[in-house]
Amino acid sequence: MKTFTILLSFLFSCTVTMSQCIPDTSITHNDPGIYPDSATGLPHGTAGLPYSTVLQVKVQLDSLITDPVTGFQYTAHFDSIVMTGVSGLPSGFIYTCTPTTCAFPGGSDACLTLSGNPTLPGVYPLVVHISAYVTALTVPQVFPIDYTAYTLIIDAPVGFAGIENGSFNVGQNNPNPSKTVATIPVTVAHPEMLELKISNLIGKKVFSQSQFFQKGKSNFIVDVRNLQAGIYIYSISDGVHTFTKRMIVSDN
Repeated sequence: MKTFTILLSFLFSCTVTMSQCIPDTSITHNDPGIYPDSATGLPHGTAGLPYSTVLQVKVQLDSLITDPVTGFQYTAHFDSIVMTGVSGLPSGFIYTCTPTTCAFPGGSDACLTLSGNPTLPGVYPLVVHISAYVTALTVPQVFPIDYTAYTLIIDAPVGFAGIENGSFNVGQNNPNPSKTVATIPVTVAHPEMLELKISNLIGKKVFSQSQFFQKGKSNFIVDVRNLQAGIYIYSISDGVHTFTKRMIVSDN
């Protein structure tokens, strides 16, 4: 089971809401795996705001398998990977695939969009149900896989929990788009350290910064001149709560 699981590459990214996703072909089939890893996870959503996340699937065509008992090696050919459903989504969420059948041939690139309008904050463990159709030693086989590495977190809207409950608020960067410097407003209930992370749309971290803030309103000041023009995801965490938003960087 583990052997077949690692042959899928799931690329999570927060995007503008859309009905049809576009497969990402930037990662080669020689690098199967999960991008980003489960430690990075899905971007957070916010109750009351539209949410859309793209799961991009890269399916390996062939894999060399070693029998753990005899040591005999043989090639397993992946005919297709079929995504049969997603359990655990918040109420009102849907998923759509490219191709629309959610059947992804071996050696292909595909994607899956999860989208909806969350109404309540909460933690939603997700299960992606997959059937792997494999031919090994001329024998067709089907391997069911329940992929459980990711959890979707829907945060309370800004101001909902309130500073009184020990939470904090994070605003939208200004200006947006930013060319040189982006100012991100934060409000904390007590003196504490906050961590800022900025990632691109395939989940690769491109910038991080930790800063100590006194109680009240302040700002993260971020120099974005070293970032390429495009859309980024930034998250700010106090170690317990996390706010995630989109940032646009324009050409200098």
